[in-house]
Amino acid sequence: MAIYKRGGVWWVDVYSGVPPKRIRRSTKTDDETKARIIEQTMIGVNRGTTQRQQAVSILDALLPQQRAGVQLSDLVQYYQQCLTDEREDMTRRTIKQRVNNLRAFVEWAGRNCRCRTVEEIGAEEAFGYSQELGKRGMLGKTQNAYLGDMSTVWKMLQKRSKVTANPWSLVRVKRDKENEHTGRAFTDQEIERILAVCKRVGHDWYGMVVIGLYTGLRMPDVANLRWTGDPRQDLIADLKGRRIYGTPSKTALYKTVVDIPMHDRIAALLKSLPRAGEFVLPWRQAHPASYKARGTDVTFAEILAEAGVGKKDARDKISFHCLRHTFVTRLSQAGVPQDVRMRLAGHTQTDTSEIYTHDRESSRSAIEKLK
Repeated sequence: MAIYKRGGVWWVDVYSGVPPKRIRRSTKTDDETKARIIEQTMIGVNRGTTQRQQAVSILDALLPQQRAGVQLSDLVQYYQQCLTDEREDMTRRTIKQRVNNLRAFVEWAGRNCRCRTVEEIGAEEAFGYSQELGKRGMLGKTQNAYLGDMSTVWKMLQKRSKVTANPWSLVRVKRDKENEHTGRAFTDQEIERILAVCKRVGHDWYGMVVIGLYTGLRMPDVANLRWTGDPRQDLIADLKGRRIYGTPSKTALYKTVVDIPMHDRIAALLKSLPRAGEFVLPWRQAHPASYKARGTDVTFAEILAEAGVGKKDARDKISFHCLRHTFVTRLSQAGVPQDVRMRLAGHTQTDTSEIYTHDRESSRSAIEKLK
């Protein structure tokens, strides 16, 4: 049960019946006190409590010293509602990324700190989570991106709840650019071993690697690849036109688009896939690698370990991103000009309209050189 403001009036979320069904109702009032009375009355009716018990619950909810803030367990849902109310102009992928980051923090906080409400989260918890991100092997640049997302979420909470401070604005990781390797290219033998493991474990991992290898797209972009969509905010697999085109999530802010001719190996893969919805790889879209379902999935790091793929340099970060290194390296080895490599990898800023005017002949020639 929760109340939130929408359209100038307070609304109540109700779970009622067996099995419980979620029902949203307007209180038709802009007075928070009246809304909380209505909320507690509805709770009492649903639970079948006596009038006296209902009255006590109402008083507890209204007394300032007893009123709780936003529960951490409700934070993800609360933030999503805030986005809806504020009508934030963000792409679907940006929203999903922030929600996933927020969910990961809530899970960490539940295990590692005593805070139960958002208002209790302070600098100690923010620094603690920053250290946790470092333990996961994230580069400083990536850690700062995660922390920046959390700071943006807290700015929204400051507008919509009792949160008064933004502890995330205090936390930034100092980057060691000289020793900050982002990975390396896989060898042909390593790729074959990785693909063999992916075939065995299933869950769309084989498709993820094949598409990543022949497009250079990052993991979230491959996982969110769609059959149809809006190229201004989606990446689309056009099997008929034999191309993958649209806007990568990381560069959406700069309107950087890619138009990658489809390699024969990707085309063969897509033809074999059932169209089970809007996403090309529905399992991976629904199960981000960092939130694997226990006992039913594996992470890419586990796939690499089983394939016997490790670091060649102590500073290397071996991850799915190495497929992007492999893609660009193979293009270079095949003699593809630098400007074409940059265009295929999305390393240049272009206007959205240029998605239809790229020199596809040179791009097609470049992709055909990949074995």
